[in-house]
Amino acid sequence: MQPKSKTSTDSANLAHEVPWRSQPCNLVPPKLRTKVRRSAVLSYFVRECLHLYVGTMRDLESVWGLERDETDRLGLASPPTWVTNLIGSNACAEKFGDLADIPGFYKCDNLWRLDIDERLARRGLILPTRDPQRPLLIVGLRVFRHVRDEKPFILRVRSEGEKGA
Repeated sequence: MQPKSKTSTDSANLAHEVPWRSQPCNLVPPKLRTKVRRSAVLSYFVRECLHLYVGTMRDLESVWGLERDETDRLGLASPPTWVTNLIGSNACAEKFGDLADIPGFYKCDNLWRLDIDERLARRGLILPTRDPQRPLLIVGLRVFRHVRDEKPFILRVRSEGEKGA
């Protein structure tokens, strides 16, 4: 048997192995690239790295009157535990690169973290906030301390003086 020679399909397959952040994107207008990137990171973190605890789901059903399919549609998730935070945040950094411009993320001891208290994981709730003109784009994360929280807060980008301990 002879070794397989390089063909155009081989070079096309190599393009798929390069992380998407390294490839120029001509599909998204330049003025929207920051919003699209932010939305991609936050969506990936909420959908792929977080889940909804059973107790929080029960609270949502009784207090907000939401069924499971509605919570999925809204993208609701429980805040991460310390371990889930480290794993999920660093998975985002591996996939998307530097997260310093993404609201709620910061780097400490060379590890990325979401700036949220792990004690909120038991009964807290994360609700992705969306761009009113482009409802498919997630622009931030609204955090409820519990399902009856009347004053949720929105995660923001840390300034240089606010580095984690």
